Amino acid sequence: NAHTILYSSPKKSADRFFDFFSHDFPFAFFKNWIYILVIFILFFGSAILTGVIVYKNPQYVNNILPKQSIEQMKDMYKNEMQYDLSQRFYMAGFYISNNISIAFTSFVLGVTFGLGTILVVLYNGMVIGAVTGLLISAGSGTIFFNFVVAHSAFELLGIVLSAGAGFAIGSSLIVAKDEKRSHIFAKKAREVVPIVLVAGFFIFTAAFIEGFISPSKIDIKIKISVAIFSCLIIIIYSYKVFFTKIYKNISRIRRTL
Repeated sequence: NAHTILYSSPKKSADRFFDFFSHDFPFAFFKNWIYILVIFILFFGSAILTGVIVYKNPQYVNNILPKQSIEQMKDMYKNEMQYDLSQRFYMAGFYISNNISIAFTSFVLGVTFGLGTILVVLYNGMVIGAVTGLLISAGSGTIFFNFVVAHSAFELLGIVLSAGAGFAIGSSLIVAKDEKRSHIFAKKAREVVPIVLVAGFFIFTAAFIEGFISPSKIDIKIKISVAIFSCLIIIIYSYKVFFTKIYKNISRIRRTL
């Protein structure tokens, strides 16, 4: 009847939403955590190493970025950014497109046995590190930090998750034994879908923050608060799901792998 349609469907949708974040994504993550960890280390390792090198030797940035991009970066962060509402909508769309492009490329290139994914991750890590080191050495570190602090947590984690899913697919193709690689690919691709969906959610969230909050004139303390709140959400969710639920049932989960 009408009452059932109106009140039972939303409940089912809510249940599916809850099941996804309490079961589907955590289990997919648990099965592929090693691949995500490898990508995490490669991405942030290359970013930190490149950032330190460029900060101490700014001329090295020419080996990573074209001269035009270097000058654009310096000009962009000389002064505080000021954009009107229409520009912010455009920026949000641009960041969504750009970040999805990076995430999608790193995921799809998993079919190259993970090699393409690794190259994309290393390159983007180096670019982020080079830009950061360059701007800090040029005296624009505060302005740069003011812009990136609010959205970085979701953005970078989204890229890592997407690339980790791609790397998981690539690695599964390498270790394929009795089964055909096409079957292995299809099986692993279905398995990492929850990871890709969460990565997409993070990227869209980051793009919204990057388009509307990051370039705004609001106090830096508020932007830092947004960053802290984002990190707390991730930490609390990870603790509640991964440590209290999965860790306690780790032996049972392993039997299902």
